[in-house]
Amino acid sequence: MVVTTRRKLLALLGASGLAVPLAACGAAAVAPAPEAEQAEAKPAAEAAPEPETVELKGITHAQVVADDNNRVNEAYRAEFGDRINVTTDITPNQTEMQNNLKIAAAAGSIPYDLMWINAHGIMSFAALGMLTELDPYVARDGIDMADLFAPYALNIYTLFGNFWGMPKNQATVGMFYNVDHFEQAGIDVPQDNWNWEDWLSLAEQLTVRQGDKVERWGTQVGPWGQTQGYNWIVINGGEILSEDKTAFRFGEAPGLDAIKWVHDLVYKYRVAPTNEEASALGGAFQMFTTGSLALMPSGSFLFGRPQMAEFRWHAQVLPVSMQSASVIHAGAMAVLNPIEHPDEAWEFIKHSTTSEAGEQSTAVWNLPATWRGAANWAKLSDYPEPAKIFVDSMEIGYPYPYSFFTNEWVAAVRDELNKGWLNEVGIDEAVATAVKAGDLVLEKEQEELARLGVGQ
Repeated sequence: MVVTTRRKLLALLGASGLAVPLAACGAAAVAPAPEAEQAEAKPAAEAAPEPETVELKGITHAQVVADDNNRVNEAYRAEFGDRINVTTDITPNQTEMQNNLKIAAAAGSIPYDLMWINAHGIMSFAALGMLTELDPYVARDGIDMADLFAPYALNIYTLFGNFWGMPKNQATVGMFYNVDHFEQAGIDVPQDNWNWEDWLSLAEQLTVRQGDKVERWGTQVGPWGQTQGYNWIVINGGEILSEDKTAFRFGEAPGLDAIKWVHDLVYKYRVAPTNEEASALGGAFQMFTTGSLALMPSGSFLFGRPQMAEFRWHAQVLPVSMQSASVIHAGAMAVLNPIEHPDEAWEFIKHSTTSEAGEQSTAVWNLPATWRGAANWAKLSDYPEPAKIFVDSMEIGYPYPYSFFTNEWVAAVRDELNKGWLNEVGIDEAVATAVKAGDLVLEKEQEELARLGVGQ
């Protein structure tokens, strides 16, 4: 039975535009008008028509994002009715998606209202005027952003003095390990205070050789990227990119030493495979899930993969050198600009990120971006104990590095670092040339920002 309380009835009447005062309890009923008066009475005004549904279109590069948008859309309509309806298109390539949107904007018409965006695209879309500023909406609705989101998530989407995207999902980074390998070796699993020397020691004990052949690698490392080099640089006290985004810092002593350390794990200590050795075994994830890798740094996005249910594993925070850190990438929902219905678009992205429904992203996707959503994700996970490790890593979160030409410098730096990683040149030389290659991209970036008339 549905019970309509006085408060509900007032709300319903007010929402329809036909609110009337309710009689006080115990008041006499009003007598009907005489027949003559009734005959002369004017017809009642017709009820106001129901507002038409605002149809919004979203765009993403990933099926899981589209599925989650659909889930949130259904939840929103169940709670608020048919005022807004969101459909989401999928394009399989993120770079292609962003380029097509920029082409459409240059032609004078953006065919979408919402988009899923990440650090690689946020600065260029904001600088090009293709996003709606969210600060006025946040202020109007009284949202305490610092209470909802970790600082790194807000840092990523605050540019040019404005806020551009509501953090939706995130990937924290930790160290996965195979429990059976530790038991077979008769050694203790890593503790939350472990350091780089402990990491090397465990990797040495977990590497299994038959003559010259390695049957199981102790760990796996790389010089660049969110789950690899970015973390080692920051954990060793270095910087990747200067705060003003005008120069790369990983060639300075802390960053250089970190890259040399992980290079030594591959070539000096031989506890981690080269790129060729890892590729021959199907890559790090396949190596880990098939038993040929014991310790693997990676992100919370692995929790939803079915292969993880086929063996015993756990996780720990990344080992410490100078400080604890986890370089975290947070994706966001953004409102494009200009569009016909920015208010409704804001209403949806707010619901998709801060409501109870919005915070219930499935474990197949990454962690929800809010503190509460992440905590719920860990509790509901099939692996609650290791999941908590990744949620706790939010406390040591470091914002993902990006700028206007992120894709360009990522490729330029990676290509030069790989020359050292493949031992084509010395690692010191590779880092030095990688910094120069990255800085050249940043110089062009500053020229473009000046042309657009925007700055930090």
